[in-house]
Amino acid sequence: MARVGSTLGSAATPAWSHENMRSARDRRIATTEVGPPLRLAIPVLAVAALFQGLGVQTADAAVEPVFDPAATEAWAWCGVHPDDPVALTSVTSMATVGGIDATFGPCIAEGPDYTPEDPGQRYASPATYMKLVRLNAQVGMETVVYDARVWSTDPAKRDAALAFWAPEFHNIAAWDLGDEFDPNGEEWPTLIERWGIVLDDATVRSGIRPFTNTLPFENALNRQLSDVRDSSQLLSFAYYIGDKGVADI
Repeated sequence: MARVGSTLGSAATPAWSHENMRSARDRRIATTEVGPPLRLAIPVLAVAALFQGLGVQTADAAVEPVFDPAATEAWAWCGVHPDDPVALTSVTSMATVGGIDATFGPCIAEGPDYTPEDPGQRYASPATYMKLVRLNAQVGMETVVYDARVWSTDPAKRDAALAFWAPEFHNIAAWDLGDEFDPNGEEWPTLIERWGIVLDDATVRSGIRPFTNTLPFENALNRQLSDVRDSSQLLSFAYYIGDKGVADI
């Protein structure tokens, strides 16, 4: 079953039980954006609905998708900065009140030279992510981790990264490879290369899959599914206008 995320601007609080949704790698997810105002997720629908939206035929295309709250992960971006004085209070609220199962890293303003393949200051350091992983774990949440060493072409750097994260593998939901790569842009081959490196090494050793948030357009979603190996297992996009992406799921 593929996992599909689409962000909606809703003020509702998920009513499903956090205890029923522990493994982000074995269940479907709904992504959530947290910030002022709070944006909560669209429930994830059956994979047949995704493929219908993309014009791909499946054997179950005629089956009405059913949302099962107990089988759906809720992921939130942005995550809490672990150095915030109220960080523990914030993650506790996200887990117990919001029903969140995993968060991304803290949101940091992008610098003037930001690109999807070279985001610069947009993502926190591995040390900060480690603090967040341990903080989230205190309240039962996992973390989507960005660490460029994980897809390095230098095996020694990958070894060092995985040794660093190994004690927390069970608390990591996915390896974040960056945000909204353009399939028509120069960065697309970079995403494909990095994804393959992670799948063939870090995923094999850690059991943790790669992740990227895809541009919310039919062409981009189709290209993600066709060009990026096994990306149907963890597919995400954010769409902020119109129906917020419901038609594409």
